Amino acid sequence: MRDYERLRTFGTTERLRYISGASSDIAIELAKLTLAKSLRTEYQGVLRVHDASGRKAIADWPLHLQIIHENQFLKPGWFIVRGELSQSRDRDEDDGLPVGTLTAFKALTCEQEGCSSPNDLIAMVRFRLGLDDWRPQ
Repeated sequence: MRDYERLRTFGTTERLRYISGASSDIAIELAKLTLAKSLRTEYQGVLRVHDASGRKAIADWPLHLQIIHENQFLKPGWFIVRGELSQSRDRDEDDGLPVGTLTAFKALTCEQEGCSSPNDLIAMVRFRLGLDDWRPQ
């Protein structure tokens, strides 16, 4: 219940940090990958897809990402996702960070922008805790 109450007061970036279980966002994760020279890491978070076609999609928030999926992203919108994040050798033209590729294993479509509806917040808590039947009391 405490998680749900906190999420109600959070902005989009704070919700991203909550669902990822870290105090960082996806850009920081990519930077860590670069520094550690690791090839892959697990990722769980919130993102906005602005282009979706076939089994590939492009996210533009929290940063530019290429997404490989099994039909979870059929149209643009906000999603809660879990998958494997890897870096590429390409760099984003705007900020110079590595362009990431997310292979999505699970995705939930959010009802509102920034995953801010009460149902989206409940879905975030369920997703993070792995409790599909969790409800705020």
